[in-house]
Amino acid sequence: ILKENKIETAVITGDLKHEFGVINRAEWENILKIIDLFLKYCKKLIIIKGNHDVSLPFIARKKGIELSEYYKIDDIFVCHGDKIIDNEEFKKSKLILMGHEHPAIGFREKSKYENFKCFLKGKFLDKELIVLPSFNTLTIGTDILRNRLLSPFLQQNLKNFQAYVIEKDKVYDFGKLKKFS
Repeated sequence: ILKENKIETAVITGDLKHEFGVINRAEWENILKIIDLFLKYCKKLIIIKGNHDVSLPFIARKKGIELSEYYKIDDIFVCHGDKIIDNEEFKKSKLILMGHEHPAIGFREKSKYENFKCFLKGKFLDKELIVLPSFNTLTIGTDILRNRLLSPFLQQNLKNFQAYVIEKDKVYDFGKLKKFS
């Protein structure tokens, strides 16, 4: 499908890098490979600078890609989520897509504890908010039921947020977070 239908635009919501500091050789090479993979199947790649991406401009510049603070298409505002960008484009949007928090939902049964990466869906002001999980296989993310959340978008009561876990090709609707209180 990808070979037949070239994707118009792909957006990475930040934290393409995992480490905060300098770029080691393996990370540099892997990020270049990821960018090449995206550029093979899409016409335009937008990378939103995340809080882990301090040294990412060097890599992006090598590939001729500009880092952005956000990306807006129609009424969708895509941002990293570590800060609120309060501009006209944000105000006119109806849907916010963000990364940063890397939500996961954890369950304990006796001595066994399991964490599942999840999508969160809720409200921020008058807008729909969708928080994306980490797509890094090394990082599960933040247990939204037990840990302190960092994103200013999530500094609110999350009891009416929905959690969705995706395993292989199936979506599991875990329902509203209030049922886990």
